[in-house]
Amino acid sequence: MAVHGGAWARQPTVELWSSDSGGLYAEMAALLERDTADLPLDWADAEDGGSESGPLPALVVTLGAKALREAALRAHQKPAWGQVPVLAALLPQSAQRSMPHPLPRGSSAIWLDQPVERWMELLRQALPQRRRIGVLLGAESLAVEPVLVRAAAARGLELVRGVVRSPADELYPALRTVLQRADVLLALPDPQLFGADALQNILIASYRQRVPMVSYSAAHVRAGATLALHTPIEQVSLQVASALRAFASGRGLPAPQAAQGFAVAVNTQVARSLGLDMRSASELEAAVRRQEGRT
Repeated sequence: MAVHGGAWARQPTVELWSSDSGGLYAEMAALLERDTADLPLDWADAEDGGSESGPLPALVVTLGAKALREAALRAHQKPAWGQVPVLAALLPQSAQRSMPHPLPRGSSAIWLDQPVERWMELLRQALPQRRRIGVLLGAESLAVEPVLVRAAAARGLELVRGVVRSPADELYPALRTVLQRADVLLALPDPQLFGADALQNILIASYRQRVPMVSYSAAHVRAGATLALHTPIEQVSLQVASALRAFASGRGLPAPQAAQGFAVAVNTQVARSLGLDMRSASELEAAVRRQEGRT
């Protein structure tokens, strides 16, 4: 599908590559179509890596790690594509760091990451009686360990860490060890650990241990996580649209940045079944914002 009009009506197009055709990616594509109605966007299936024939696009926008990996590989293998900048969205910064090939010059990103301090404040507000915070750290998320330790200690929380260097062999042993000691499981955005294949098993294991799982995705809350601190995709879409307008004006893409804003989601049914007396999502969100306003 293509959308044409506005200032770019006679200019080269932008291709949108998505890691999947449904779910969150489909929602994001629809939002981008709305928020960039005045700009031309040629939508291409990431499974075939976008169009290889015909004129090159001016820019590739990728949604998710799979699409970004394909864009980086295309730029590495084909010199002409190495001149096409990439704007990456719907992925954490750690996923971009793990890309096997660098992105073309002038590329940028809008990451889903939330500040570690915000995570810890939400845990303190939502589950004040639970002080041992379990976390699984993989190759992509291990870099945030020192910041996690400091943020937890500043709020009187103990971090229970499980390091997973090989998810195929170490994920579930590390999870069992963490769940035996922790009274909350914090899922950080690391697709190697919390991909679709592993997520349901992790949710079941934590529920059986009566350890609430706090995640980075509202979809995880719908799947059975107790709580989430997430970046609304509506905000991501607006930032992508703003970056596209800057690019169209000749200023180039803005520097890589975290998505602005946050939201809280609560699975009240799971919370009740775990015996948790938890405030509503709006109350928790307001409490975190008030605390941040004081610091």
